Amino acid sequence: MEIIEDIAIVKEVRNKQVLVAIPRSESCESCAAHGLCHKGEEPATHWITSDLKLEKGDYVKLFISPALRITSGIIIFLLPVFIMLIFYLIPRFLLSATENISILSSILSLGVSGLVIYILDKSWGKRIRFEIVEKLSEED
Repeated sequence: MEIIEDIAIVKEVRNKQVLVAIPRSESCESCAAHGLCHKGEEPATHWITSDLKLEKGDYVKLFISPALRITSGIIIFLLPVFIMLIFYLIPRFLLSATENISILSSILSLGVSGLVIYILDKSWGKRIRFEIVEKLSEED
């Protein structure tokens, strides 16, 4: 499995806690979820525990779990489709609703899936772990 790494900039250091900013990369623009990781043009920021001697402005290499990226992709892209399908099938076949009502229910379920994703993001977002692999030299 591919090791997923990002380059980040150290913004602040407090004891062993390091605030890093992950700037938007060129690959962000071609990604379908490019608006989800970053707010506008601002970099994503995260606090990470590290024993490395770091200072503000240092560049570091971050390890990001491949499982985290896969899970995020499933939640963001497949969960809404699954919820739409359920919200279509239940009224259509269990409640004997018309097809128009079932389609409307399916479309309205996008709001429900957005709410579910928001709740999952707030509850699981604090569990996301990045690891600083190394401090990069000026030549990197």
